[in-house]
Amino acid sequence: MSISAKFKEAVSEKDKTLVRIMLKDILLIDKTFKDFADMSKYALENGLSDLYDKHNGKEFLNESQWTEDYLNEEIVSLFRNFSKERIELLKQIISKLYPNVKEDKNDVKFQKTIGIATIGAGAVTTAVGICISETLIAVSGVAVMGLGVGLVLLSNSNKE
Repeated sequence: MSISAKFKEAVSEKDKTLVRIMLKDILLIDKTFKDFADMSKYALENGLSDLYDKHNGKEFLNESQWTEDYLNEEIVSLFRNFSKERIELLKQIISKLYPNVKEDKNDVKFQKTIGIATIGAGAVTTAVGICISETLIAVSGVAVMGLGVGLVLLSNSNKE
């Protein structure tokens, strides 16, 4: 994968929030997680050594309890605690919930499901931002909802 100019710009400006949002988005889009690895390595090597938070100690549900709702909850939790542990959990949940589509970036059902999940996560993030009067979080939530809408539209166009 080539790192996008927009991502490089966010890294060079040390815009940790935007970098995290872009990493979260690629985590959901690329089920091989290779793009995520490349992008996070680039960010760490180019001045964002504090990209990851220390894990907040929250215990995760066990594998038998993983659902799309839980995936959404943990995606939203990334905004409060962008830890390596939570990222690894999300990778495992995605791999478990979508085992047959891991290598197919064009899988329509996965795109639509992740699109809907992303819309939900964006809505929750927007609401949280509004409730705590954090404009950046609210705006980020709206951007995440836009990504979700894009994924749903993309999945609909891939059906044809």
